[in-house]
Amino acid sequence: MANTVVVDVDPGGLTTDGLVQLESVASRDETTVKVAEIELNNYPNATWGSERIYTPSSPDTIYGCTSGFAMANAFGRFMTTAGHCFPGDGAPVLGSNGDNGPVAARVGTVVGWQGSNGRGDFAAWYNSNVEGYLNGANRKVKGAGRARVGETVCHRGATTAREVCGTVTTVSYRVGGVGVLDAWGVRRTMDGSFCFAAPSAKGDSGSGVYVPSAAGEAVARGIFWGGTTDSKCATEIETVLSTYSATIVVK
Repeated sequence: MANTVVVDVDPGGLTTDGLVQLESVASRDETTVKVAEIELNNYPNATWGSERIYTPSSPDTIYGCTSGFAMANAFGRFMTTAGHCFPGDGAPVLGSNGDNGPVAARVGTVVGWQGSNGRGDFAAWYNSNVEGYLNGANRKVKGAGRARVGETVCHRGATTAREVCGTVTTVSYRVGGVGVLDAWGVRRTMDGSFCFAAPSAKGDSGSGVYVPSAAGEAVARGIFWGGTTDSKCATEIETVLSTYSATIVVK
């Protein structure tokens, strides 16, 4: 009863009769079946990973995070970040005039969202121009794979504004459980995360975690969502790719 079903339709294909039929099949009325129009424009800005992005969490509050990895599926290309950065599907995504500069133009629309109460912490926002490049880290994305204990991984959050690296300490990590609260007082059951030892700061959430190479390349491992002082964690990239039936965009 707590689930939400989102049905995407052609803008010109939803009629009043169709809506009435949908309400009838769902055994719901107009108070619970809501229709929202989302414009999926070709946003020309913020097309890389590791950049500052913003989302309005309320009319008076703007929350800053970091863009992650570009992906593609049957619906087109999109960018990923942390799910807790967004209030939900349909939210606007704003760019910036620099890593910590003022908010610039709208750069996308959230089309997929897995918040921190689910089996992961990641989100997708539509932008058909995204590329497999990590800005600031100056790395080309060359693929994706599962994290392994002992390997070195890095991320570049928009707040930290530099590439920081550490060793993977835990894989297939489950944070909390049903009825169990984490250090932030949030119920988390994020199967399929991994943790590593590296510094970070508020606003780094959503940045891509990757294995670096001397040739300036990066192999995706996950989407950074937070952690404790000593241990940072990320949702495994394979979980994100599987959820959206997507492939990683390489450059």
